[in-house]
Amino acid sequence: MDFQFKTLFMAVCLLSVYTLFGQGIPDWLDADMRAVLYPSDKYLVGYASGDPKGNEPIDRTTERIKNVAQSYLLESIRMNMESNTKTLLSSENINGQYSETEAFINQTSKSSVAEIVGMKTEAYFDKKEKTVYALAYVKRDEAVAYHKALLLSNISQAEGLLTTAQRLYSQNDRSIARDQVAMALSLFDKIGESQSLLIALDSKATEDFLQQGKSKSLYKSLLQLQSQLDPKYEIIENLQSDLAQKLLRAESLLQTSLNLVNDGEKAKARQQCELAKNMLPVIRAIQDSMQQADPSVSTEVLEQNRTEKLHNDINLLSAQLMQAVMVYIESQEDVFGKQENIIANKLKSQMAVNGCSFAEDISNADFKLTLTAETREGSDMNNLVFCYADINYELYDTHKQKTVFSDNISEKGGSSTKDKAARKAMENSVNKIMESILKWLK
Repeated sequence: MDFQFKTLFMAVCLLSVYTLFGQGIPDWLDADMRAVLYPSDKYLVGYASGDPKGNEPIDRTTERIKNVAQSYLLESIRMNMESNTKTLLSSENINGQYSETEAFINQTSKSSVAEIVGMKTEAYFDKKEKTVYALAYVKRDEAVAYHKALLLSNISQAEGLLTTAQRLYSQNDRSIARDQVAMALSLFDKIGESQSLLIALDSKATEDFLQQGKSKSLYKSLLQLQSQLDPKYEIIENLQSDLAQKLLRAESLLQTSLNLVNDGEKAKARQQCELAKNMLPVIRAIQDSMQQADPSVSTEVLEQNRTEKLHNDINLLSAQLMQAVMVYIESQEDVFGKQENIIANKLKSQMAVNGCSFAEDISNADFKLTLTAETREGSDMNNLVFCYADINYELYDTHKQKTVFSDNISEKGGSSTKDKAARKAMENSVNKIMESILKWLK
């Protein structure tokens, strides 16, 4: 007979003897019979025995020994967990390097097992020997089926909570979204426990069987969403929105200022540029608040490159607008055959009072003023001579490359001599010329 047959034969004989004498001794009391009734490939077993301590009641002793048997079963689960973990890790080993499964399974294998569904416990008290015997056992396939279903249920529930949290996050309902994520994350204690038990119960457990790929990905997504739902990020997002609005406003003011410069409205351009410049400290303050809320906030979120460009563009335009308008004057003034600069000199004086400077080279000028003036005789009355100055002038914007204003005027002047009267007529034209071009020079 082979060993298995002998063992079975002995167990049957013992059972017959026990039945014959009516002692009611359980079959599992014998080690060989236990091996037959609860084979290790189908059951996990814990066996213990012990005597009462002092005057300890038998029922209390029985409960104590049953707990010991249960602890032995749980210890066998822990040992199976460690052994099967090594096997699972070995199958994942590639060229001496473990996959990311290693960290996950190593952590899982540390889980403590306080109880296992389907565990049953029996006890027997030998009155003659005054000894209590206890057997704890669990059927592997039943426990595997239960914890496999529980694992899938908890993963599915966590996925549902994640989907709900993501929808709430998109709707900006952060508070409830955070609660959903917290509930989902709390399920991972149960998920880890189920995976731990499945590793212990099934030596052939694979990563797919344990749903580790899905659970790891799910856990990572939950942590990522939890990070996004952190109250500090809500502060960052609100500040980021405010920053974007302020940047758009400052950029709009800058563009308006540039447009006004092109339209010759330099005074208005200065006002708009100054408003844009005043927004720079506000923008910096928002960025400082964002960094205080989260020191690791990225330069992209802070819009630092955009802010730096805006800062440079505003300061450059401001500096240009603060400079005097440069005017190049080209004048031909004829006083009865004699070349003079009466009008040009008077205009320069008035332009200077209004913040203009004068370029020696047309390439450095903002405007070119061209004028021609000729004199002619008028009437004579009571030793008072009257003459006229006929003036043609135009103001040319060098940036727009076009004439922005032109006119022809005639002014009258009177004095004791023809020459003096002609000069007086030219002088009288200055105020009218200046009034007509002043708005372009501001």
